[in-house]
Amino acid sequence: MNIITKLVILLITFLITSIIISILNNASDRLLPLISAMIGAGFTLFGVWLNNTWSDKRSLKDRKNAILLASLDKRLTAHQEAYNYLRKLFKAANADWDGGARRTKLMPIIEDAHDFWDKNTLFLSEEASKLFHLYIFNIVVYNKEDVTSQERDSLESHLINAGRALKQGVEIYLPDKILIEELQGSTDA
Repeated sequence: MNIITKLVILLITFLITSIIISILNNASDRLLPLISAMIGAGFTLFGVWLNNTWSDKRSLKDRKNAILLASLDKRLTAHQEAYNYLRKLFKAANADWDGGARRTKLMPIIEDAHDFWDKNTLFLSEEASKLFHLYIFNIVVYNKEDVTSQERDSLESHLINAGRALKQGVEIYLPDKILIEELQGSTDA
């Protein structure tokens, strides 16, 4: 509970107590037990309401933290798998096969990488997703017998950029000190 919430609850309690004291001072002896019972019931209901409200907020925060941790694992895994596909594509595209055999062996890897991208693009950082997909596209375009040195340089540049984006994407999702403290604080309180 933050300080403002505590102050508001303290103020409400003070006002209610003042009203109760005023009522009790003016009440006759016959009404005193009834008023006391009503006041006790009121405080009990207020306590139950406050507890339920606090529990609901706490439960919502715990669910959000669980979702955050689950998506964090999926995001890290997606970046690692995308990086593995980059390496497979690079090795296959640079193998010393004759054109037809290389294309035959490269196409299943390209298809797998593209299927992976279709299923995991939302878990990749925006830049990593874009550059990973661009690299797949360029592998297809430049997978021919007569690749010029300029095309090969362009392809290698796309590989380097996609690899950097994947590494930076992982860094975005690594839990930092503040997140770790917040998650620990939510389980301690």
